[in-house]
Amino acid sequence: MERSARLAGILIARTIVVLVAIAAPVAAGPLAYVIDANQKVVVIDTKTKAVVHTLPVTNAKRVVFDPSGTLAYVTTGLPSTGGAVAVIDTTKHSVLTTIPTTSSGEALGIAISPDGTRAYVTNYRSNSVSVIDTTSSQVTKTITGLGPYVADIVLNRAGTRAYVANEDGGSVSVINTSSDTVSQSISIGRHATGIAVSPDGSRVYVSSGSAGTITVIDTAKNEVLAHVPVGTGPQRPIVSADGSKVYVPTNSGTMNVIDAGSNSVVADIPVNADINGFGGVLNAAGTHLFVHTSDGIAIIEVASDTVVETVALDASGSGLAIQYSGYSVSALRAAGVSAETLFDAGFSIQQLQAGGYTSEELAGLGGGAGSGGGSSATAVPALPGWAMLLMAALLGAAWRIRTHERLSRWFPKLVTARDFWM
Repeated sequence: MERSARLAGILIARTIVVLVAIAAPVAAGPLAYVIDANQKVVVIDTKTKAVVHTLPVTNAKRVVFDPSGTLAYVTTGLPSTGGAVAVIDTTKHSVLTTIPTTSSGEALGIAISPDGTRAYVTNYRSNSVSVIDTTSSQVTKTITGLGPYVADIVLNRAGTRAYVANEDGGSVSVINTSSDTVSQSISIGRHATGIAVSPDGSRVYVSSGSAGTITVIDTAKNEVLAHVPVGTGPQRPIVSADGSKVYVPTNSGTMNVIDAGSNSVVADIPVNADINGFGGVLNAAGTHLFVHTSDGIAIIEVASDTVVETVALDASGSGLAIQYSGYSVSALRAAGVSAETLFDAGFSIQQLQAGGYTSEELAGLGGGAGSGGGSSATAVPALPGWAMLLMAALLGAAWRIRTHERLSRWFPKLVTARDFWM
């Protein structure tokens, strides 16, 4: 009888363990897509820092997510084969389609409109920008008269202007996105290789690798405000979420920090590794900067401007993007991203409220309006059918063992194990 009781206890305990394992939510954060040394796309969970997939995209150059986070766009190509954009389903980690953009040279820079309906792609050697309708996956227009060598592109958060870095032209072209035409060209007097825009759209920052400077442009007047000297070989700048700082990856293994108010370098962050071009991006909430280096991904805390972690990864690469990064909260909401997803990604309740999320959408997140993100109350998910059957079988077996033990004690001459189980 004691053995029966022990067996029943073991079965009940194992049932509980199985149910806990099934019901426990799997920690997952926004995905990071990293183009590695082999020009393939490596997928990293930014919460667990684990590599979860590798996507076989050939000759990948740059990558960006749409505002919903369900699609990623990867520019590809070689001078001999022409350029294209691979469209990736991020829920299945599979390539949905490939959109050709140019027959001469590679597709390089890419930016997505805030509503996710259009992609703007620079065709590096053909000196043009292809406009892609993301619904039909077709090129609807090719904007010419750019370059020479169209290196990079960025859209302001309103989606009204696109800014194009013309590498050998030493200029920035301004595209009016309502007509998809070039409205102005701004001479910066030096090579233009990487480009970024402030969150409020008032400033554009352009890196010049040959001159070792960041050019600051006033977008209201489309005039150059300053040339800020930085380290050797500056690459694409990254503007902080509040617009107060500009981070500049350099070839000297440091990240220069420019104060946006004074347009001067105020700090250097050593990453102790080579920084790869176009390999830096803020996380969605703007609290950490992910930088692609020869050692992997260096993670910089924005508040302290220090490297807090390094994720080991295959050396080198040319692109890095993180889900939900670079878009306003209102654009993310319009794209269907849930408040819970953004809260878990680090956004505060105040940020979500300011972006238009209602009290109903915010219900159950954190401890109220003053709460920071990252710790929403997660409901226990419904168990799958097979788990319910397993639970019933284990609990049923435990009940029968305990019942048999009691009956055999009360009616020892009437009940046998064989009688009970049959």
